[in-house]
Amino acid sequence: MVSSFPALSTTALKTCIETNLPLYSSIVPAKLTKLDEFRYNLRPRKNDSTSSSAPTLSKDDLISLVEWKLSHGTFRPALKNLVASNSDDITTDTIREAYALIPDGTIAESDVKASLTVLTRLRGIGPATASLALSVLRPDEIPFFSDELFRWSMWEQGKGKGWDRPIKYSVKEYLELFRLIAEARENADGEVKAVELEKVAYVLGKSNGGKAGTKRAAMDEESDEVKPEVREKKKVKVVTKPEKRSTRSSTKTKAEDS
Repeated sequence: MVSSFPALSTTALKTCIETNLPLYSSIVPAKLTKLDEFRYNLRPRKNDSTSSSAPTLSKDDLISLVEWKLSHGTFRPALKNLVASNSDDITTDTIREAYALIPDGTIAESDVKASLTVLTRLRGIGPATASLALSVLRPDEIPFFSDELFRWSMWEQGKGKGWDRPIKYSVKEYLELFRLIAEARENADGEVKAVELEKVAYVLGKSNGGKAGTKRAAMDEESDEVKPEVREKKKVKVVTKPEKRSTRSSTKTKAEDS
């Protein structure tokens, strides 16, 4: 039986990680191995040509991260094209600006929120993809907003509990997840890593309820990333003809008023 990781004791959580983490590579399809290696080995780089000390990612890096994300979750064909529509310079400069907001020491919720706000200025980047970009910067502390990790963290809460729990992909939801990860790390003296919890959640989700979880994910929509075109409804002007009052009625009314 699955319980949310916040409901587990530190000892039980560590045991869960030790048991399930080695299974991750066998759960991920072989065709995705290269993308997985890229995602988990990618580290932001500093650019000596700029005065900023903050690292960044290239546009190609970001597109590859999006490909990895789509391969592990709900496929949204428009997302990759939207991300690719950002210019190279704007992409790298925006990511550098966002990374500069993450301190070297303890990361506060407000730091993450500010960084997400910057990243989501890019076309095609919503809270989930933005969290992925932050996760490669600080994988131990900053979680990726994956379907499985969020559902595992909120297992007993909300409608459609467990792997069928709906997700809004909002900043508010992500910050709840970040807070729970931070608490788990603090209770474990930093021995629990966000990236490990992400992988374990993927194993649990695909092993215990992957089909239901995938079906639910297909029904969810990361609206901050791919916004459907909204057609404005034409307003129909209704003209009402004024009611004609008879002369007799008008005369009567005047007489009554007097």
